[in-house]
Amino acid sequence: MSWSPSCFYIYRFYIFLCLALPACGFTPIYGQNQNNGHALSDVVIKTKAPKHEGQLLQAALEDEFNVAQASDKKYSLEVDLRKESVPILVRDDGTVQRYRVNFISPYILRNITTGKIIQQGQISKMVDYDVSDANYATYVASEDNLRRGITELAPLYEHRIAAILAKNF
Repeated sequence: MSWSPSCFYIYRFYIFLCLALPACGFTPIYGQNQNNGHALSDVVIKTKAPKHEGQLLQAALEDEFNVAQASDKKYSLEVDLRKESVPILVRDDGTVQRYRVNFISPYILRNITTGKIIQQGQISKMVDYDVSDANYATYVASEDNLRRGITELAPLYEHRIAAILAKNF
């Protein structure tokens, strides 16, 4: 590789950028001084969803937030879950071939010490599954769809709550 004057200026420019970038206030997303992961472990998760769906949502959120069993929690996240099944593919004879399930999960994030609502809203996820002629296959597909939908909701919660806590605190 030969060193030409233009190549020398390009390397100098890149070195200058590497030195100047921190001076302009740039901070990496996954830096060492980020406290979002610790803030997420300070969240108590309360699920209002019914029975099995509520247990799945609670477990998925606890796994995603890496919740520790410490007693000095700062935030409370109250979540609920609704499912709406919509037939999206119907045969000529009127039987449903495919369902789309809308998972709608309203939430309220509170500061435990003040009781103040930090934010409330909802997170949605759509997941589809096929209906088979065999009843057991359809049952297994619908149960897998439930697990998949709830499992895909948990990272959406993690990103949303981490962004809220990073922005406000």
